[in-house]
Amino acid sequence: MKDLNNTVRVLRIACFWMALVIGGMELNTAKAGQVVTWGYNLTNLTNSITSLTNVVSIAAGNSYALTLLSDGTVKEWDSDGSGLAGVPTGLNDVSVPTGLSNVIAVAASAYDRLALKSDGTVISWGNNRFSPIIFPGGLTNVTTFPPGLSNVTAVAAGRDHYLALKSDGTVIAWGDNSFGQTNVPAGLSNVISIAAGGDSSLALKADGTVIGWGLGYVTMPSIKGTYIITTPNTYSNLVTYSNLVSIAAGVDLGLALGADSSLVAWGDNTYGQTNVPSDVTNTIAIVSGDYHSLLLLADATVRAFGAGTTNMGYGIENGQSIVPAGLTNVATVSAKGTISMALVSTDAPVIILQPQNCSTFDGNNVSFRTTAMSAPPITYQWTFNGFPIGGATNSTLNLTHVQFADAGQYAVMVSGLYGATVSSNASLVVNTSAPIILSQTGSGNVCEGSNMICNVSVMGSQPFAYQWKLNGNDISGATQSSLVLTNLLPGNQDQYSVIITNSYGTAMSSNISFHVVTLAEALNATNLIWTTGGDAPWHVESSKSLDGYAAQFGVLTNVQESWIKTRVMGPGTLHFSWAVESSGRYLQLTTNGVQLVEITGRPGSNWSSYTFFLGEGEQDIGWQFVNGFGFGAARGWLDQVSYTPGPTAPIITNLPSYFNYNPDPYNVILKSGAVGTPPLSYQWLFNGSPVAGATSNYLTISNIQPSQAGSYVMAASNAYGTATSSVYSVTVAPMPPQITMQPSSQSQMPSSKAIFVVAAKGTRPFTYQWRFNGVDLAGGTNSSLTLTNVQWSDVGAYGVVVSNQVGMQPSFNAMLAILRFPPRLGVSGTSAGWSSNGFGMQLNGLSGHGAVVIYGSTNLIDWVPLATNSPVIGTLPFLDSAGSNLPSRFYKAEEQ
Repeated sequence: MKDLNNTVRVLRIACFWMALVIGGMELNTAKAGQVVTWGYNLTNLTNSITSLTNVVSIAAGNSYALTLLSDGTVKEWDSDGSGLAGVPTGLNDVSVPTGLSNVIAVAASAYDRLALKSDGTVISWGNNRFSPIIFPGGLTNVTTFPPGLSNVTAVAAGRDHYLALKSDGTVIAWGDNSFGQTNVPAGLSNVISIAAGGDSSLALKADGTVIGWGLGYVTMPSIKGTYIITTPNTYSNLVTYSNLVSIAAGVDLGLALGADSSLVAWGDNTYGQTNVPSDVTNTIAIVSGDYHSLLLLADATVRAFGAGTTNMGYGIENGQSIVPAGLTNVATVSAKGTISMALVSTDAPVIILQPQNCSTFDGNNVSFRTTAMSAPPITYQWTFNGFPIGGATNSTLNLTHVQFADAGQYAVMVSGLYGATVSSNASLVVNTSAPIILSQTGSGNVCEGSNMICNVSVMGSQPFAYQWKLNGNDISGATQSSLVLTNLLPGNQDQYSVIITNSYGTAMSSNISFHVVTLAEALNATNLIWTTGGDAPWHVESSKSLDGYAAQFGVLTNVQESWIKTRVMGPGTLHFSWAVESSGRYLQLTTNGVQLVEITGRPGSNWSSYTFFLGEGEQDIGWQFVNGFGFGAARGWLDQVSYTPGPTAPIITNLPSYFNYNPDPYNVILKSGAVGTPPLSYQWLFNGSPVAGATSNYLTISNIQPSQAGSYVMAASNAYGTATSSVYSVTVAPMPPQITMQPSSQSQMPSSKAIFVVAAKGTRPFTYQWRFNGVDLAGGTNSSLTLTNVQWSDVGAYGVVVSNQVGMQPSFNAMLAILRFPPRLGVSGTSAGWSSNGFGMQLNGLSGHGAVVIYGSTNLIDWVPLATNSPVIGTLPFLDSAGSNLPSRFYKAEEQ
């Protein structure tokens, strides 16, 4: 049945094939066109290309150009104009692959070239900066591609990455991925157009949604109309009142064309590249360079905007937005970097892709497609056996539910400004067939609690009738090509199948059965009983594992936890592997509530494996993750758990080694290690004898001496045996003294005691010589110096020289000072106070430093000396015989 699409759909399809952007180049072509270039200095390039005839398509590179000829071959041109023989020289000195033919589209990146062939395959050549070289099909100097690159309908090229649109509406990307530009979003489908610019990628879906990924498309400002950000990289409804039909991309630049010729641009606007001309209403095609865009208008002229409105001859401003005066009859445009190109055609349309013969079964849908080039306007009219088909005016003819009456010859007339061209005939053959099953869902493993979709793919005459069966019995309502099974549980041994029927017969699928992988199976520990709980219990998953399946805890929000536990009887050996992706939170392992180990990790963290030896008795083993407040999402996995009952005698895991964090020739730290059933005890031995107190796996020998040179081993023991490490031999060379504690300065009371102490390490024995003000002190030959009955004559600098057989080291000087306090006046003994002889008092706290002078005053202003005494230590009595003759007298004393 002929498809008479509604007006909106016809317009979208027509625009899609008229203005499909491929790496900055449209699929419109010309028969004997003239190439016009502007922007980056390509004078020689332009002059050379214009001498070539039968150009049907162009693609601009950074400093070169590709031309597609009407015979399906490709010529490349460099900025020096070479390349007529297909072997250009100059900046990009590469050659078009020998034997390349049947090309229907070309695209150019900064360094590499793409060619799309009529059979849906892709060929690339160039510098191959991100792909190796292979030699398929007799071609030379071509590039490998990712798997599944077939049935391609469009290609696009950015700076160093590439996109391919397949006939099923999916996208494949490869090349440089520095900014995620080849990370095609999961589930992306129903794509009708692609664009690559700089280090970013765009895809236009059939529903008018634009998907972006790579550099520059994480956020998008409001430019024109309305849009909805459904994910950080998804933009829909970019144009308020119309559907999008085409897209283009530059460096941090996106441009979209609506079916009503409306335009919207977003991204960086440093050079005005998002300032869409407001007076343009008839755009039919768009392309973008790095920082500028070209618009092909319905009257076959070109408008440009963005960078390059001036021509500085270097940098960004190279005149690429200055359209040559009088440029018209333009069939297609291309842009890359700071280059702009146009292909002018004054001939009848050229059909690049002829409709292909098709054979199908009655009731199926078929499509005939053509690609043609002409200066606009361009129209299509499909014919059946020479008669026009009403409403069939698009580049693609869709026939739905074809019948025998639809078999025949199909062709299309493509009309342009300068004439019309009729395609070759394509034959449609309609056959009959009973259902033939092409593929079906196979039996296999599924995760516990997951959903499963059983599918069957069938060919033959349509319509088909489906009936799914469970263990041979019809499933009520299961009459579609797929069957959805939900929440699959262990123990399900059911067999599913489907019968497909049409007017010519019946086909029955093979049985489909599933083994539901349990949590214990995912953990490789079916001999253990597992429980899980918390806010998001652990479950079976297959996206990250060591052997196909693992356990993963659910999604946790703020201050939520998840745990998984089992119980074993010790002694025994526990082994497991785990991984975690979190922001500072830890996945922990505990036994009987005691934490043994914890880990944290960033996204993409690798698996870690651990082995623990458990002691006797019942052991509750748990893995737990607690998410903190504000830490965001976290994920953790557990896999390959095993528990082997039985004791393990000690096993030495680390041979004794020198373990000083800061190497120190005076001190030695030896370390060894052992595992086995706990508890483990340790004992270090020196020359076969136990070292007192050395009962850990570390042995510290401070200030090691020659007598401690010899053989050291560590013995590890438990209830099931003893293991002894290999010997670590320690040799000790004589070491000079090194003072570890300097004498300390101090202040003492007169007649008190002062003690100076020094400590040193090195080879013993040490000798000491104390010095006072640089002079050796007789008898000062110990590690400490004691001064009794300190006097003022002892005040000064004290130091010591420490020596041994290989050297000496003087200490820093320590200062000794004597404390001085003002004399204290007090009433003296039993004769204190007034008497017939005068007024008596006593001076206390005298240091003996100097003479003592006692003063008197009647007004606290005028003081006169009453008595002077020679130096005294301690107390001094004083009697003022004249004091009784005065109404009042004040006293003070001074020690000089």
